Amino acid sequence: MFFESVEDTIVSKLEWAKQAQSARQIEHVAVILKIQWDSLDHAFLEKWIGDLQVMREWDETRRAAGVS
Repeated sequence: MFFESVEDTIVSKLEWAKQAQSARQIEHVAVILKIQWDSLDHAFLEKWIGDLQVMREWDETRRAAGVS
């Protein structure tokens, strides 16, 4: 059985937001960030956000969530 981590979900939603220009994915990730910001693996997120070139979506999501 496979379980996706919260960080995996964030990264996949950011990638989907980029590909589909989907504001809904940005909104979903913003909710996750508001609830779980302090417990996220930020090093993992930074690595994959950079590798997948979704920094614009990440910045937009963090602004929407009010986190930095």
